[in-house]
Amino acid sequence: IPLLNNMIINTEAGDYLIESSNKIFRKIDERSAQPGISLLEKQLSGRYQGLVAYYMMEEAIEEGLFSDGFASAFNKVTEVASADLDHFVKAPYSEGLLQDLCRDDRDRELIYRIIDSIFERAAQLVSVIFTAVHIKLGKGRNPTKPMAITIAGSTYYKSDMFRNKLHYYVKKFINEEHGFYNEILHVDHANLIGSAMAALLN
Repeated sequence: IPLLNNMIINTEAGDYLIESSNKIFRKIDERSAQPGISLLEKQLSGRYQGLVAYYMMEEAIEEGLFSDGFASAFNKVTEVASADLDHFVKAPYSEGLLQDLCRDDRDRELIYRIIDSIFERAAQLVSVIFTAVHIKLGKGRNPTKPMAITIAGSTYYKSDMFRNKLHYYVKKFINEEHGFYNEILHVDHANLIGSAMAALLN
């Protein structure tokens, strides 16, 4: 939008081919419909977080970290959804797919720590993406003129744990360490609106 000296950018950051040395993420990529494509998305997208948790629990069982009862019940589980992670964090002692697997508090603690590590890593990666955009554009140095960011996808809006972690890294990493400021805006159908604006303005 030349008159405003601003630009709306759809980064499609999930398409970045950033490889991970983590064997779980390599397994997810290798078993996906499109190996070698959208590597970053497979590491942080809510679409894959349930699968990450599934493989992490599988690894933990092989290491003998969960109870025998948990391991036996887990053998019948074929899929873990991202919604299962959020539900467990909010109510670990209620009924649910992951809650029902637990035989004691140790099992619950391990699941919580697995989920926590998934959201922690995702929040760190997203904060790095934000910082890269700030640096590339040179925008957001003035806290009274923060760079506007919209996030497509439901994980940010539905997961309290992920959202809180991301806000922490925005403040700690982006604001304090790099001196950039942004404001996360909730825009329904942002991609559709952005495409329509681009078509109208060009």
